[in-house]
Amino acid sequence: MAADEENVVIETHVANIQGALIWLLSAGSQVKILEPTALVDQIKTELQNALNNYK
Repeated sequence: MAADEENVVIETHVANIQGALIWLLSAGSQVKILEPTALVDQIKTELQNALNNYK
């Protein structure tokens, strides 16, 4: 992130993890998931699967 940009931490509780996953993935490289670890792993898997589509 560039030095003149601000970081924002958002904490939330969601009822539909799949909806949250889609929303977070739509942000692409603009977002970094910090926790929970299970969600971080799920995001990594989804992004790796997407990347594999272009090999």
